Amino acid sequence: MSAGAPESSPLPPPPPVRALVVGATGYVGRAVVAELRRKKLEVQAHVRFDSPRLEEMRALFQKLGAECVTTAWNRDDFKELAHQRGLTHVFLCLGTTFRRGKRKSTSSVPETYAAVDVGLSTLVIEACVQSGLRPRVVLLSAARANPAARNPYLAARGKVEALLQASGLDFTIAQPGFITGSDREEFRPLERIGAWMTDWFLLWGAVLGMQIMRERYRSIDARELAKALVTHALDPLSANRVLMGERLRDFP
Repeated sequence: MSAGAPESSPLPPPPPVRALVVGATGYVGRAVVAELRRKKLEVQAHVRFDSPRLEEMRALFQKLGAECVTTAWNRDDFKELAHQRGLTHVFLCLGTTFRRGKRKSTSSVPETYAAVDVGLSTLVIEACVQSGLRPRVVLLSAARANPAARNPYLAARGKVEALLQASGLDFTIAQPGFITGSDREEFRPLERIGAWMTDWFLLWGAVLGMQIMRERYRSIDARELAKALVTHALDPLSANRVLMGERLRDFP
């Protein structure tokens, strides 16, 4: 440094990570909570107050060292939660299935793509905006998500992506292919068959030189996906990016 040049002040350390996982009772949500705790980070795991598995999930998350929160599906309540906990990261792992929507549910929110995937995700994103804290929102979306898609699931995911990108918040959007594994509680035979067939065709595609396509669309289990979501959430270079399947693999 030349004589008389002012010394540069060191950058302040980043704030401690305080994460909220919304959809924490799902296959991926539970894995995200476990991965955050594996890294010894502060975690609030959201469980709906009327869940029949509330006490089971509370015990599970307490065992992991995470706090179980039961904030009602209300924008102001989530805004208050963000302020109270000083949230730096919010993981949106919400989702329902067509099959759930056709059966009787104890939830106060209808089990539809419009109500859960879009409605509840919108509520949380808007609460984050209104909180003024600007937490990084990590959205679990899907490969080929598009608001104009004919498939209602992909259309719902695309609508949430568009909303988050327009919100002004820092975001990371993950677009995996099939999410499945032998450790999944719900059997979902059609999903497993679809994942197996897709993986089989993609394997042959890789033999023919389409390796990137295989990595982008082949199935992934919750543990591997959670490692990727948490790693990217903590990486400044992954802010405001949409990450396809090939960017969600091989994390230690």
